[in-house]
Amino acid sequence: SAFKKGNESFSFGFWINLTSLASRGLFGNLQGGGTNRGYGIRIDGDSVLRFYCSSTGVLTTLNVDYQVVSGSSLTINTWGFVVGVYDSSSDLLKISVDGGTFNSVSWANGAYASAGTLFVGALDAATWFINGKMDSIFFYNKALSQSEVSALYNSGSGLDYSSLSASQLTSLVSWWRLNERSGTRVDQQGANNLTDNNTVGYALGKVT
Repeated sequence: SAFKKGNESFSFGFWINLTSLASRGLFGNLQGGGTNRGYGIRIDGDSVLRFYCSSTGVLTTLNVDYQVVSGSSLTINTWGFVVGVYDSSSDLLKISVDGGTFNSVSWANGAYASAGTLFVGALDAATWFINGKMDSIFFYNKALSQSEVSALYNSGSGLDYSSLSASQLTSLVSWWRLNERSGTRVDQQGANNLTDNNTVGYALGKVT
């Protein structure tokens, strides 16, 4: 429930290293179908990284009840830093890759507050599992600024949870270091632990 937002600002981000740019779900409660979609970042069939957001729980090709903004492409077998932001004060949906300037699109409706389960590294429970690695995933109850994104990117080195400043902890809902070798991934900031689905493995991360 901590990630079902409605028309209020939120931000999330992660480090990711993929072995291919095939269609994959990266983060969100976007789901593969149905009427309980909220928001999420995924890679589509044209290898483009996109941030989708729906205010009604469905996606249509008419762009009436959802919006999408594209970001710079990731590079395979290379760590990339991805951040998605919904800013309710400026009515913007934004995406940044590797600490770069936001790509943005107007969007005043927020995300569907009754969206389904949050998934990391998949579109839903059955589709679009990533082939690759993720590290240092976070979620904020605010719209991160360009300077805040740059600080988290940290010139490409990233930050561990233990290194966050007091201001970087403000409005932070969850931070997953993903240091566990198997099983539940513990939320360092809150109580939103991630359940292991599809037998997630372990590898060296970007930051931790």
